[in-house]
Order: sequence, then C-alpha cells, then structure tokens
Amino acid sequence: IVTKFIAKSVAEIVVEVVAKDIAKVVAKVVANGVAIVDIANIRTI
Repeated sequence: IVTKFIAKSVAEIVVEVVAKDIAKVVAKVVANGVAIVDIANIRTI
C-alpha cells in the first residue's frame, strides 16, 4: 500500500512538472506566433 502511495505521488509530481514545461513551450510558441504576426502586419502596412 505504501509503495502504491509513493508511486502515485511521484507520478503526480512528474505530471505537474511536465505540464509546467508544456505550458512554457506553448507560451513560447504563442509569443513567437504573435511576433511573426506583428512582423507580417508591419510588412503588409
């Protein structure tokens, strides 16, 4: 029972860390996308 509990806790921590990393990557991609759109808008103007 204890090992199951520990494994569950570790799994939850891993999921949290991975989710944060994914969020960071998504934020970067979105920021880059916005920057690209801004450049495109400047060029079209």
